[in-house]
Amino acid sequence: MRAKASEVYLIEQPMSAAIGADLPISEPTGNMIVDIGGGTTDIAVISLDGIVFNHSIRVAGNEMDDAVIHYLKKKYNLLIGERTAEIVKMQIGSAYPLDEPVTMEIKGRDLREGIRGPLSSTTRRSARPSRKPWPPSSTPYASPWSGRRPSSRRTSSTGASS
Repeated sequence: MRAKASEVYLIEQPMSAAIGADLPISEPTGNMIVDIGGGTTDIAVISLDGIVFNHSIRVAGNEMDDAVIHYLKKKYNLLIGERTAEIVKMQIGSAYPLDEPVTMEIKGRDLREGIRGPLSSTTRRSARPSRKPWPPSSTPYASPWSGRRPSSRRTSSTGASS
């Protein structure tokens, strides 16, 4: 069986995501697309059938999972695995406080007693790991709107380099 196509167009992934989400990409308003993958986060602004801005950073879902693991370990002495962290992130994770908190039982190993045990957690607790400095200090990053890379030089208040 063969598919017959007279014309084929390649489009960038953010544009296909916007079309798939049925966003009004032809209108003179900005539509922001944020695609959080496992290793990178792609950010794009689309308007008037074109990509106005497109940027990719190396901070994504895997680092968010690590933040959940680290937070539960530090705050509650509860050790969980990557798979459980992913489930917590997907089910009750939130970048901002919600009107109604969502509760979830998280099973892991109690580091004080060495036995498996549950912890009841809410969205208010799970939102905290994402409040780390963004991006993490290990990732050099300049604002994509600045048009330049991070610099180690410091500038005085008069604008002269030191």
